[in-house]
Amino acid sequence: MKMIVIADDFTGSNDTGVQLAKKGARTEVMLSASQKPSRRADVLVINTESRAMPADQAASAVYAALSPWCETSPAPLV
Repeated sequence: MKMIVIADDFTGSNDTGVQLAKKGARTEVMLSASQKPSRRADVLVINTESRAMPADQAASAVYAALSPWCETSPAPLV
């Protein structure tokens, strides 16, 4: 995994994934942070559905989405 993109809704996650794929990146969109990625992608787009959440809940959703990737080596660009 070279890069992780955090999206705050379904539409944004899919649009971002499509645009990156058009540029040649092997892209995988996770529709929720609990989904298991294939780990074959260059770019992982994670949908947190956090757009309408209060700030503290949105921060927790982003943290939960990113925490499994913080210990990988090399760490991906976020």
